[in-house]
Amino acid sequence: MGFEVDSIGGTFTLKKDEKTDLNFYLNQSLYLPLKIQVVRQEEKSGIQSIGAVLLETNSNQYQTFLSLVRFLDELSEFGQEQKD
Repeated sequence: MGFEVDSIGGTFTLKKDEKTDLNFYLNQSLYLPLKIQVVRQEEKSGIQSIGAVLLETNSNQYQTFLSLVRFLDELSEFGQEQKD
């Protein structure tokens, strides 16, 4: 998984190998609490580019996240088929 984080003036940083909680928001009130481990971190102009792996792969939250990704993948394939 990859994402970007504003360093907020250097006060918030993630470091390689750090484990942390990540809330994956679907809207303002619905989110999946996930556990991640940072495997790549680069900072440029106060923005951190983070590469992470998901932890606790047996959890309900992880399985829900996978279901969502599969659904979006199938939806995008269906949408591409309709364009042809």
